[in-house]
Amino acid sequence: MKILIAYDGSPCSDAAIDDLVKAGLPERGEARICSIAEVWMPPSSGMDESITDARIEKLLEHHRAKGEALMNEASANAERAAVRVSSILPKWDISSEAGYGSPAWELINAAESFGSELIVVGSHGQSAISRFFLGSISQKVLSEAKCSVRVARGRNEVDPAPARIVIGFDGTRGAEAAVNAVAERNWPAKTEIRLVSVVQDASPTIFARNTAARALRHSRCCSMRSRNRIYG
Repeated sequence: MKILIAYDGSPCSDAAIDDLVKAGLPERGEARICSIAEVWMPPSSGMDESITDARIEKLLEHHRAKGEALMNEASANAERAAVRVSSILPKWDISSEAGYGSPAWELINAAESFGSELIVVGSHGQSAISRFFLGSISQKVLSEAKCSVRVARGRNEVDPAPARIVIGFDGTRGAEAAVNAVAERNWPAKTEIRLVSVVQDASPTIFARNTAARALRHSRCCSMRSRNRIYG
């Protein structure tokens, strides 16, 4: 299994790493930590012979120096996160990389290049503008990525209680893929998994039961419980 872990040094990205202990990951795999500096990198001095104004060239040099400093910080963040991930996934091959540009798109491109089966991000980054639910970067990755995305909320200490997973199932291919993805993971002992099938009309309860039963047949989980909830 290959996973790409986005890391920006924020508490939420730390929480995303800590939460890997409950991610049901296999004993071995490949993980790449990717840290993106949100900066524009102008060309180095002397590369563009058309620039003759000394003031413009000085401005470009200033922005490049700032960008390189942010790149160095991103690289240090990625390396530090790699050490942290190695302590959680000791038998995995861990690598790190840093880049620059639009974080969301760079992460998506990095995941595709790496062949990632899962992207791990924190719910919020270091943006000055907070979001009610998800940060702009995690929202974009969640919407545009071609593989599964795991979004971790901002908590640094992992709850010692058994993991609890809720799967919404409506009989579609996407829902079946979600069940299969959960079934293929190696979850910690005593993990509880609940399938929930919801219909808008309160009358067709048999449909909801059949849908949940179909999900159970699709799954290879040994200790999965299903509950039908009907909402009008």
